[in-house]
Amino acid sequence: MDQRLQAILLAIHIAAGSVGLVSGLFSMTARKGARIHRLAGQAFFVSMLIMAGSGAILAPFRETGRWTNTIAGIFSFYLVATAWVAARRRPGQVGRFEIAALAGPVAILAAAAWLAATVGGFQIVYIFAALALIAAVGDLNMIRAGGLTPGGRLARHLWRMGVAFTLAILAFFVGQQEYLPKPIQGTVLVGVPAILALGATLFWLIQRTWPRRRRVAAA
Repeated sequence: MDQRLQAILLAIHIAAGSVGLVSGLFSMTARKGARIHRLAGQAFFVSMLIMAGSGAILAPFRETGRWTNTIAGIFSFYLVATAWVAARRRPGQVGRFEIAALAGPVAILAAAAWLAATVGGFQIVYIFAALALIAAVGDLNMIRAGGLTPGGRLARHLWRMGVAFTLAILAFFVGQQEYLPKPIQGTVLVGVPAILALGATLFWLIQRTWPRRRRVAAA
């Protein structure tokens, strides 16, 4: 790839990632359904698609040929896109997009199988493959059922957005540690933001879906 094009893609990737981290923080901490949550969520959706797409394209052409980053970009793009659509589908409704989106986790599983057969040993892509398998099973169950319940739509939206946000945090705080203060580089502190993001995702999953399940059970 031409060096100038790489520089442009890198600038776009960094800018979109910065917007994604800030908007993701507001979206994660704001009250769900509030105006700030909707606005931050829209900014997060657009910026994450741009960040993940540009990163997936750019990664193989970097000095070290970071194919793992391409896998991470594809998975993040898939998570954000399917989470966004889930929030907009009516209960009991499924479309062609969900069927086509299965190509994302299938590609990741294929890449993991290829690495296992040719390289062997532990590869970070295996973690993405495990998450992709969980996501693919959820997709297949949803397609077979012809859609999701209101609670299922909400859970699908929350966990996929939350995991995508966590991956973006890891990409910066762990993958770009040279931009962090030297005293915390290489320490467990770089993983704290990702842990907090996962904790917030779990909190919202419980807080938003558990009361709904209790009401259904009571009825």
